[in-house]
Amino acid sequence: MTVSDGFAFTFQQALVNMFGIIIATAFAIGFMVLDIANAVLRGFTMSISIMVGQNLGAGNTTRARRIALTAAHTIMIFVFIGSTLVCIGRNYLIAAFASDSTVALEAERLVATIAWILPMMMLSFLGMSVGRGSGHTILPTVVNTVRFWAIRIGMGWLLAVSMKLGAVGLWMAIALSEIIGGSISYAWIRRGGWIKPVIKYELLPIKQLETIETSRKASIN
Repeated sequence: MTVSDGFAFTFQQALVNMFGIIIATAFAIGFMVLDIANAVLRGFTMSISIMVGQNLGAGNTTRARRIALTAAHTIMIFVFIGSTLVCIGRNYLIAAFASDSTVALEAERLVATIAWILPMMMLSFLGMSVGRGSGHTILPTVVNTVRFWAIRIGMGWLLAVSMKLGAVGLWMAIALSEIIGGSISYAWIRRGGWIKPVIKYELLPIKQLETIETSRKASIN
């Protein structure tokens, strides 16, 4: 998934560069905000993998599901508050990186779009973390691949180039990718199919366990 994301970002940058230096510069400035958000969101959501994995390993499936849902609802509230602050203060953020009014205007439009989709982006990250913690990694990988390649790049090209919407089409595709990815991830987390164990094991008889423990202690001594 990480390799796929790397190639997807490269193609997305190539698509943005088709619209000239102003759009490319605005994209770079806007994605500085997105990169900061990515770092924060990954930090919040990656810890969920540990809690989910520990509880599933201990057989606490109900608690694991409750942890994932509580994280989704709680973090979404905080991210929404942060998105509101970013949107309100976007002029000051962009002014630190751009002095050209045309670039600043386009960057403001992008940041305004990105700010409101950060809660949905968080849900996508949370879906990946739940997948890693539970061992169910296929669906989050598919969702992430589709939101980048099919929506951001494929639909972005369709809207921006084929339908001649220009940069607006690119920003619409980014927003749509996060809305779809976040919605599917949340539905998957809420449905709870990921709580099923992917590793099957059998409990050994008490006598066999005692024999193993005795052999282990003997080898240590």
